[in-house]
Amino acid sequence: MKRNTSRLRVATVVLALVFAAFAHGAGQAAAGHSARPPRAVRLYVFDCGTLHIKDTGRFGLKPEEVATSDLSVACFLVTHPKGTLIWDTGAVPDKDWKPAIP
Repeated sequence: MKRNTSRLRVATVVLALVFAAFAHGAGQAAAGHSARPPRAVRLYVFDCGTLHIKDTGRFGLKPEEVATSDLSVACFLVTHPKGTLIWDTGAVPDKDWKPAIP
């Protein structure tokens, strides 16, 4: 439940930032200005929650070999002169994911 709350908070912040960016860009366009793309590539890293792994054996590790079995989940925002990309690594618990078998 804590992970879902963290992801919800992060998603809310990201959506607010995207909305603010669009609103700011729309205001500039109305004033006769156009938004300029960044001159260099920028990478922003967001904390998108934590996975609590109970079985470290699936990674080839014994419980006594690791300090913690909690894994961080990151999301990335890349701004580039040619466009913007948001990359969410998709932290879906194994129990909620079923592989598609054709």
